[in-house]
Amino acid sequence: KEEAKLNNKTTGDSLVHIEGNNYLNTLMGIEDCESGDEECLKRRVLAEAHLDYIYTQHHKP
Repeated sequence: KEEAKLNNKTTGDSLVHIEGNNYLNTLMGIEDCESGDEECLKRRVLAEAHLDYIYTQHHKP
């Protein structure tokens, strides 16, 4: 059930997904997972989490 929720969240618009700009997505290492490939979705979630960590690790709440 949790896996299904994860797939639903990652197949929609993502925070780092910029519509129509494949070059930027490639540069950032973000894949388009339109086919619903589970391995692609896992890689995308991991890449997005890594970017979030990079840009928030020095920010204090």
